[in-house]
Amino acid sequence: MPLTDLGDGWWRTELYDLPPADYRVTIGGDGARPVTDVVSVVDLTTLGD
Repeated sequence: MPLTDLGDGWWRTELYDLPPADYRVTIGGDGARPVTDVVSVVDLTTLGD
């Protein structure tokens, strides 16, 4: 999926309709070593439960 250059040194993409869970995300490209991180998707309506 394509990343958008925000012009301030950060790049971004958005995914919609992912179920709440932890995800491993790896980003890489030409001339760059891949970087992996873990991100969490939460359902804000259930945080107070």
